[in-house]
Amino acid sequence: MKAQWTILGFVFALALLQSCSESKFDFRHKYVGEFEVTGIFTINAYSPSETWGIVSTTTVDFAEDRQSLQFVTADWAINFEVSIDKHGVMHGPEGSTLAGRFTDKDHFDASAGGISPVGGYNAWTLHGVRK
Repeated sequence: MKAQWTILGFVFALALLQSCSESKFDFRHKYVGEFEVTGIFTINAYSPSETWGIVSTTTVDFAEDRQSLQFVTADWAINFEVSIDKHGVMHGPEGSTLAGRFTDKDHFDASAGGISPVGGYNAWTLHGVRK
C-alpha cells in the first residue's frame, strides 16, 4: 500500500511540475496582452516617398511553437513573430531586419525595413502601449 501511495505522489508531482513549467513561470507572460500601437510606415519606391501613420490594437500572444511571441493586428498587415530574451529584447527571424524591445511590461518599440517588392525601400516603426 505504501508503494502505491509513493507512486501516486510521484505521478502527481510530475503532473504539477509539467503544468507549471510552461505557463506560470515563463518570463514572457508579462508581455502578453493587448496594446494600442502607433505605426509609421515609409515607402521609398515612388518619387516622392510616401509616409503615413496608423493607430490600431495589436494582440501579443505566444506563437504556436510556445518559444516565440506573435504580434497580430486585425486592421493592417503588420503581423510578425519574434523571439524575446529576459531583458525584453526582440529578435526577428534569421535574415530579418526586425529589431525591437519592451522597455517594460507595458511598452514596446519595434522597427524593420528592407527592399520593397516594387523597388526602392520600405520601413516601419511601431510603438505599443498596453491597453
